[in-house]
Amino acid sequence: MFRGLSIQKIGLGISLLGLAGCGIFGKSDRKDQTFGPDYVTNARLEAQRMALLQPELRQGMALYENCEVLAADLNESVQQRWVQQRASISDSVASMLINIDNNTRGDIATTDAATPTAAPEAAADNSAGSADTLTNVQEAGVDEADRYRIGRDQIYVHSFGKIQVIDRSSLQMQGTVDVASWYSPQFFTKDDRLIVVGPAVRDPNEDPVKPIPAGGPEIGTADMPMPFPGYGYSNKVKIAVYSTAPGQLPTLVSESTVDGQYLDSRLVQNQLVLVIRDQIAMETTPVTLEDFADELWYSDARAREFFSSVWANSQRDTAIKVEGEALNGIPCQNYVKRKMADWDRGISKVLTLDTANPQAAAQNLGVIGQGGEIYMTTDSLYLLKTKVEWFEERWGGRAWVGAADEKLLIQQIGFDGATGALNPLADGEVKGRIKDRWALHGMNGGQNLVVASTTGATWGTGEQAAQNHLTVLERDAATQRLVVSGSVENFGTNEDIRSVRYVGNIAYVVTFRQTDPLFAIDIADPNAPKMLSGLKIPGFSTYMHPLASGRLLGVGFDAFSTGQVQGIQVSLFDTSDPTAMNRLDVKTYGNRGSSSDVTQDHHAFFFDSASGLVGIPLVERLDYGSVKFSGAQLLFFDGNTLVDRGRVTHRELIPGYCQSQMAYGGSSLDINRLYRVDDRLITLSPYGLKAYSLTDFASPAATVAFTVPVGECQASYPMPL
Repeated sequence: MFRGLSIQKIGLGISLLGLAGCGIFGKSDRKDQTFGPDYVTNARLEAQRMALLQPELRQGMALYENCEVLAADLNESVQQRWVQQRASISDSVASMLINIDNNTRGDIATTDAATPTAAPEAAADNSAGSADTLTNVQEAGVDEADRYRIGRDQIYVHSFGKIQVIDRSSLQMQGTVDVASWYSPQFFTKDDRLIVVGPAVRDPNEDPVKPIPAGGPEIGTADMPMPFPGYGYSNKVKIAVYSTAPGQLPTLVSESTVDGQYLDSRLVQNQLVLVIRDQIAMETTPVTLEDFADELWYSDARAREFFSSVWANSQRDTAIKVEGEALNGIPCQNYVKRKMADWDRGISKVLTLDTANPQAAAQNLGVIGQGGEIYMTTDSLYLLKTKVEWFEERWGGRAWVGAADEKLLIQQIGFDGATGALNPLADGEVKGRIKDRWALHGMNGGQNLVVASTTGATWGTGEQAAQNHLTVLERDAATQRLVVSGSVENFGTNEDIRSVRYVGNIAYVVTFRQTDPLFAIDIADPNAPKMLSGLKIPGFSTYMHPLASGRLLGVGFDAFSTGQVQGIQVSLFDTSDPTAMNRLDVKTYGNRGSSSDVTQDHHAFFFDSASGLVGIPLVERLDYGSVKFSGAQLLFFDGNTLVDRGRVTHRELIPGYCQSQMAYGGSSLDINRLYRVDDRLITLSPYGLKAYSLTDFASPAATVAFTVPVGECQASYPMPL
């Protein structure tokens, strides 16, 4: 994305290009060159030559020795990227000239250079399941942040810019903590501490809204990740640690901010692990006409006028900006050497903070290009990368996502839960892409990593057809590599993975296109994983949860045999013999348009093994129509069946003007979380709390209604999972 280029200037450039097509731009007294439809710019030829190269895929883990080595490596990519940007500008100018001359002759331009690009792309400007919290987590001992928490003495709920604080024993309101300076805060609780993390709200005085120039990167890519500064979020992450005590509101102990965009966080023992995405800071220089002195159009008066009208005030990146022996606030020697030498300018800042001593300096590590997704165990953090930033297809580049040789790049960072120390361990790659972090599973103390991935596309054929794979990697300390020790390949043809769950030595993988195959794969031997069986049923599960030995619950969607998704489906599977699985029971709720928070956020799933009680938030609809029910569905697991235990709701706590705004999918405005707390079922929503006895769900034993702003319905915002 280019700096210094306004939306108005972009509009002018495009308008001038349109006028050029009408011949208006050609009215000049000067004698100019005539350009035909076969004219190809030198910049295009240079980009096409370089696009034939592939970015280097490196092996092994090491830190950069100093800033000079780091800059030399990254600046090579900066210059490569300018080749594409220069071609974009030069082709836009050539397109204008071709349109003028073809209109004059009555020809029709056929060159693909006729697509205007108002500005080259450049990086954004960055100068400016825990046992004690009851949260459902992926890995034991690795706590995950959520906007609802059950603390040692209190219950915490994020609601409309405040943390509602409720006494855990009496269920009496104790007050609120203002968290309006966070865009969407999430919490951890640990002993007598409440930790709040998340993106800071944009301060318009510090983070003015910046326009997105046409021709810049797509929102959601490495060059413009969501969220982006100026649109609610700032380019800062805020962390606060509060002390807590019975009968008192939390007291602020420490508060800090870090530049970047919040990706994810974990809490292991007392160590808060934060992964923050940032964009490499850049030195810039103006784009000048002299940058195109080798082009045929350089001396053409019309071209020079067009260039000046669009790109006169534009800047381009020339080199990374190192300040005080650091890049983006991280010392150069704390950066892991990038695994792929592409143009990915994203940085993952990995920070560890001792929440028991929050005034102590945080430890940090920088990783370039990795961190689109993370997975963490008690001893390792894995940073993942799928998207490759390289020449676009119009310059002869290639599509990477969905390609037969698509790869997931992995870097393993060792982690010490006692000290927070971070240590680069190994890197590797597997074929394909993953659905989410649940596709990964660490084994044997970080020695092995299992990955379930998909290659190809569900609509593809031949080599491009979707295939699914399970790969086991083993760490080789000598080479610092994650090498393939075994795999199961090419299952679920023409389908993609919808959910993965690892239970003991079995990997359960759900794929879907028209039906739901549930596959069981034995991973006991890392060198020889083997497919055990596959069960085909209608619909698919997006989340799976082990209920007891040999019993697996799936929550997802029902579907017709044609693949058309319908209502919410809850399935109970017998996995006691993984070679011969079967579905013991199934419940379906509502029609197309029905939703459950569980399908996109595992924190919403509730299971109490002591009582066998299962709960899922539910919004039940009739064919995308009016809401039939909102709240939570309760089921009793008796070992072989799922017994309906009734429904609970917060609907009367939700203002009437909000009830009609119940979203399709996404997070419900009704019940979002259920917990068993001190022999009571607690249900939570942004609007209040209800408590029930474990034997009677007909009426609540206690109700707490939160005070919420009049006229507002959006209580919280989705966060990365």
